[in-house]
Amino acid sequence: MPPTSRAPFRLDQLLERRDTLYDNLRDLRFEFRSGKYSEGDFEAMKASLENEAALVLAEIDQITESQVRRPRGVRLSPPDEV
Repeated sequence: MPPTSRAPFRLDQLLERRDTLYDNLRDLRFEFRSGKYSEGDFEAMKASLENEAALVLAEIDQITESQVRRPRGVRLSPPDEV
């Protein structure tokens, strides 16, 4: 199975993971403001979530770029002038 055929499924997984990470960051901030975590614990957990989000976003970019990029050797010709 070519890698491009798995890309839409992988992209869906990554988008879902991204959304979950954003939700987790929002919840973490709320819980920190509520006094559930110390500043040190908050910063450590936040950094971990942000690092994972950065990796997920990079992979999303890689997949979406490869879907937009045209194959090697294909040139777009201007339309014939009339």
